[in-house]
Amino acid sequence: KDGMKVLKIERKERKEISVIWKREEANTTHIGQHPRIMDPHEQKSVYVAESFIPRSKEGVFSKRKLMPGDLVSYFGGLKTFESIFMTEDMDEDEIEDAASYYYNLGINIPAWWGYPEDIVVDTPGKWRDVEEYRTTLAHK
Repeated sequence: KDGMKVLKIERKERKEISVIWKREEANTTHIGQHPRIMDPHEQKSVYVAESFIPRSKEGVFSKRKLMPGDLVSYFGGLKTFESIFMTEDMDEDEIEDAASYYYNLGINIPAWWGYPEDIVVDTPGKWRDVEEYRTTLAHK
């Protein structure tokens, strides 16, 4: 109007998901209360897309520029032990698959945290699919 741009704003209804985040301790069976809702940090920092790594299906990628020391993504999952999901009767492909989704927590944390040295964080089977588990994405 009279050489000035006029913004037309339409109100669109958005379905907001309200979650109160609190510290939650995972265990061998409980991955978290909200496995299908992304952590707010992850939501603004990373996304999942097709991986460029051979034989990998998906990978996690940054949405923004990162500096050395920046937190990229959390590695969430079940706190368990390798001996529970890595068994002697597994073939090479099964071993590679199982080994691709866990982190040796016990040997990578300070002893004063009080965890057993052989404890791991694992993202097993169904929790590898972002439709089932997307709170944290570092397992991708």
